[in-house]
Amino acid sequence: MTALGFILGIAIFLFLLWFWPWRVELELRLAPGSPPWGRAWLAPGLYSGRGWQVELPAGLTAASLAENLSTWNQGRGRKRRRLRLRSLAWLTGLYRVLVTAVERVLVGVRIYHLEGRLRFGTGDAALTALLAGIIPGLGALAWQIPQRRGRQFRSRPDLQVSPDFNHTGLWLDLWCIFTLAPGHIISGILRVAGYFVRSHLRRRGVVLGQRQSSH
Repeated sequence: MTALGFILGIAIFLFLLWFWPWRVELELRLAPGSPPWGRAWLAPGLYSGRGWQVELPAGLTAASLAENLSTWNQGRGRKRRRLRLRSLAWLTGLYRVLVTAVERVLVGVRIYHLEGRLRFGTGDAALTALLAGIIPGLGALAWQIPQRRGRQFRSRPDLQVSPDFNHTGLWLDLWCIFTLAPGHIISGILRVAGYFVRSHLRRRGVVLGQRQSSH
């Protein structure tokens, strides 16, 4: 009886992990000359508080992130590995898998509030004005995609774009409240991981889905 209760408890936990929505409150700030700042609160869907707080590491920059992703720890030092492009078929297959994984993740996402303030300057007044007119149009065009699906966005986003003719750089303040289902994220990760595993096995000459002969 104890074993049955334990197995039943594990099954209920996995079921809740897969389908139970979690609420995320996200704040993000970008400014030239300073590292990105951001924090988020994670909580179960029915929990009224903000839950657990997570912050971006201090001093994180795009350059340091690229440096960490392009190097591997080997022994006591680091050895840089150059990125090598593979075949076109491999890249096409990876693109399809990533699109499918993103779609699986978005199935469990519901955005209840999205507010952003974008201010930018290019140093060229004419180019800045041109981009300030193009960006809102692209945003309105992109908004039609989730609006047709009618599932992700529960309210219309409030995004404001303003040009800065006196300075060069990009400033962004973003606030977002959304819910997501961890099971959909796990499913997307497993799909991408499975693609890399199959690709690795094929390079090693392992034939998938077939039995080897006994002689």
